[in-house]
Amino acid sequence: PANRLYEKMGRVKSGPLSPTLLMTKGNAETERTVEVLDHLIRQDVDQKLVFNQVVGEPSFFPKQTTEKKMLLKEIRQKVLHLSLLPAKFKKEFASSLQDSIGSEPVTREGLPREVRRAFESPVEKDLFATYLFPAFNRLTAEALQRYHEGIINLKKGTGLNFTAVDGTFLYDDILRLIGRETPVGMVLISLFLAVVMYTLNRSVKRTLITLVNLLGSLILLITLLWLAKIPLNVMSIAAIPIVLGTGIDSFIHFAQRYDESGSME
Repeated sequence: PANRLYEKMGRVKSGPLSPTLLMTKGNAETERTVEVLDHLIRQDVDQKLVFNQVVGEPSFFPKQTTEKKMLLKEIRQKVLHLSLLPAKFKKEFASSLQDSIGSEPVTREGLPREVRRAFESPVEKDLFATYLFPAFNRLTAEALQRYHEGIINLKKGTGLNFTAVDGTFLYDDILRLIGRETPVGMVLISLFLAVVMYTLNRSVKRTLITLVNLLGSLILLITLLWLAKIPLNVMSIAAIPIVLGTGIDSFIHFAQRYDESGSME
């Protein structure tokens, strides 16, 4: 039943379910989180938010049910007292409102178990989940960073007390770490390779030939990625150490062949 409900939610969302999980403690904080985020979505006319839908347990029970029932009763009474309307129409109209007026208020305890289990923690009491759906795909480093920063700023700007859980945050942290440490790392690796190559070759000329070709292959790889508009991700980043390893091997052979023939061709 929970899987079928999940599929129905996906059809309503008209897209893949890849939400961010907001963990909140207590019913009051959960209701406040859903209410504040839902209000922000309705007010976001310029579409500046990084999310466009929020679903929590409070989303399934309406507010002010007693006041709404009183309004429905007044509407029914006014319609029944209109003398110009046909009696058949008034009877059908009154009957259509009867179920809403006579129904019990929808509460948390009255929700089906298949619905509640999607939002309540099975191991910790009063711990609830609220699902926040991104407004755009997070397939690039720029999109990941924008979304992550949007969630952080959301928490700061609203004062809501939640813990955001999303696998893409890990990728964003990895990319930030790579961006911060790659320049220094590449310099250190290049210096280390230069020392190793010189120690093995005992020749400045051969070391420079190998390193120049090696660095040229990295520049070529990055240029091809840029021309083909292939973003740096976990897979394309992994190609860089592969090129380093095969480049060292290939250009050692190249240097040896050059020493043998003396011909660049």
